[in-house]
Amino acid sequence: MKPNTPYDSGTPFDASLAGAPAPPAGNGADGLHATHSANGRASNGVGSYPTPVYLPADLLPTSLPDDGSDAGGIDVRQLLGVLIRRRILIALTLLVVVIAGVLYTSTLKHIYAASATVLVNPSTRNSSQSDLPAISDIVEANRGRSLETQIQIFNSGPVVQQAIHHLNPADAATIAQYLNFSVAPVRGTDVLAISVETYTPHAASAFANAVCDAYIQQNKSQNQEQLRSATNYVQGQLAKVLDRLNKARANLQRYKQAHNTVDLQAESEARIKEVGIIQDDLRTAQTEYTATAAQLGELRAEAAGMAPSETVPSAIVRRPAVLLMDQQLTKLEFDRLTAIQEYTRQSPEVKSIEGQIAGIRSQLQREAQTEISGWQRTPNPVRLVVVQSIATLQGQLWAQQARAQALRAALAGAQAQLAQLPQHEYNLGQLTTDVASQQQTYQMLRERFETLRISQNMAVANVRMLTPATPPGAPVRPNRTQNIKLSVILGLILAIALALLVERLDDRVVSEEIAERVTKRPALAFVPFFEDNTRQSLLTDTHQNSPLLESYRMLRNNISFAAVDQPIRSLMLTSSQPNEGKSSTCVNLAVVMAMDGKRVVLVDCDLRRPSLHNLFGLSNRIGFTSVLAGSASLSEALQDTSVPGLQVLTSGPIPPNPPELLNSQASQACLNQIMQQADFVIIDTPPALAISDAQVIATKVDAALLIISCREANQHAVARTAQLLAQTGTRILGCVLNKLTAGFGGEYGYYGGYYRSSYYKYYKSYFDASEEGQTAPSATATDTKPKARL
Repeated sequence: MKPNTPYDSGTPFDASLAGAPAPPAGNGADGLHATHSANGRASNGVGSYPTPVYLPADLLPTSLPDDGSDAGGIDVRQLLGVLIRRRILIALTLLVVVIAGVLYTSTLKHIYAASATVLVNPSTRNSSQSDLPAISDIVEANRGRSLETQIQIFNSGPVVQQAIHHLNPADAATIAQYLNFSVAPVRGTDVLAISVETYTPHAASAFANAVCDAYIQQNKSQNQEQLRSATNYVQGQLAKVLDRLNKARANLQRYKQAHNTVDLQAESEARIKEVGIIQDDLRTAQTEYTATAAQLGELRAEAAGMAPSETVPSAIVRRPAVLLMDQQLTKLEFDRLTAIQEYTRQSPEVKSIEGQIAGIRSQLQREAQTEISGWQRTPNPVRLVVVQSIATLQGQLWAQQARAQALRAALAGAQAQLAQLPQHEYNLGQLTTDVASQQQTYQMLRERFETLRISQNMAVANVRMLTPATPPGAPVRPNRTQNIKLSVILGLILAIALALLVERLDDRVVSEEIAERVTKRPALAFVPFFEDNTRQSLLTDTHQNSPLLESYRMLRNNISFAAVDQPIRSLMLTSSQPNEGKSSTCVNLAVVMAMDGKRVVLVDCDLRRPSLHNLFGLSNRIGFTSVLAGSASLSEALQDTSVPGLQVLTSGPIPPNPPELLNSQASQACLNQIMQQADFVIIDTPPALAISDAQVIATKVDAALLIISCREANQHAVARTAQLLAQTGTRILGCVLNKLTAGFGGEYGYYGGYYRSSYYKYYKSYFDASEEGQTAPSATATDTKPKARL
């Protein structure tokens, strides 16, 4: 490039010769009176600036590019292109995440898991124990616990502490460092699964077995205590009943001796027997009531002596269904007594009523007597069991009390009828019934006492071990393979997200789609980028199989197609910023135009940093500014090149006022004279975004072409450049994508495989052979300077 100086080759430039005075002060381009030439372009006279022709908004390209996303969805090819372009960033991000995952996994300690199973509430119930409901409920209270209660007992402090106490010091120290202990029910069964996780396999299995043993031992001790309490109670009641039995026998013996009584009449026997039955039932109910009340008092005393942290029912009420059955039972008792007075005990009427009574009593035994309306939960599971027993006994106590009241009423009626018999017969029957009742009660308590003593000596628990825990062979955590896989997946997600973010923030033009979107013009050609600079040279050697030459042939043909309806004889090339390959594109386009048999003139109108004379190795002593200044004629300024049909008009000396000079009548006249002598005129201009020279020239040519350097041009700059050119009213044919990188992740888009995959590979051998055996001609016959590269 030639330095930006007002002189070239020692020849001064006289601006007054060009008829281009500086604009008056305070008068801008918008303040000039606009006139239009015959070709429709705005003109303000000599030395004036062009008045912009503002097009409708729908014809102007957008000033700012949109977000880059297609309304129709995601383009998979574009997405893959982004991933390939950002492959280094993706690889580094993935590597960092995977290394971090591996390092994190390596720092984790191995965790081993062991599990055991226990069966809760095994079926050991003896049907003979149902004779005395109060005592049976005490023995079977532990079997009524829910699995949730058993889980709370498992997790309680005493059980866990006892289990740790039975471990060896090494396992206890391991458990103290880390313990993950859980108990869960096996669905649909009475089995609990105990799972233990810790740092060593032996400690995990040892603690699982130890906590099961501690729970079983606690359950066994609790059962023993309950059986011992029931045995002591029955033993005390047995002594009292025996004393009452002896007294009843002595009273009967004294009465018989006093009245010389041997036998009673049949009617008296029936009455007395009926009263005896009622009295027997009443005494049984009273005995059960007394036993239940005593047991209830003991349980309440035991609950009161426990720690305050306990679970107690907030309210105990009788179930409505039980109350209804008690009322029905009382009514049936009266009906039975009435029927016995009218019929015999074996009559169908009495049997029917007794069957109804038996059915209701059986249903009462199956139904829960009470229900608990609310709880105050505490972490003391042992006291919860006692509270549940208290609630059960309280319901039974109410039921027994109601039954006793019904029997008393029935007994009063029977005794009133029996009072009609002779007094001595009545007294004898009363004493006989008392002896029989006490004898039956004593026999029942004696059997239960022996049963409880046997159960106490057996000391059977309600829980047993099903499957003991064994030391695991491998740790359950950390799963190195799974962690590495998760790290890879997370790394890929993060890397792809980061790549898409960087791509979104990248404001450069990197593809054909972006170029066409920001300019709203088609891409007429794609100039490939070669890492080998020898293939990136100017097309003065006319290689017939060069991919570079083929791209410019495509550009030439597309320009010809665009000129079918509106002939184009002059074309300006510009860009949004410097160093986008604008001048080299002008040269190569001029070469392929000349190769098509046209007379082509290449004009360097970049009056600030001219470069065409350097590219062709020509002199810049006279040129375009010389013709405008009148110091040289057009024929003197035009210079021939080694390409037949191609002439170059260099810039000439650099003027101090390029915009005014380019907008002069002399400039328009010079360009008209060139178009008369040539078939096609190509004009090289400065970048359009920084200075107004390109806008001035755009008003004097038939069409304009925008050069975009891929991965260098800014989208906002390109969009603004297209908008500035559109405001001048010139015809913008399209854009040329320069320095495109080939490859699937490159910027060729649809045509990406053409230059690299198809054309270039097909002609590569011939192209290489031609380079070895052919020397490119010089730009001029006397040029000894090396040709500039793109």
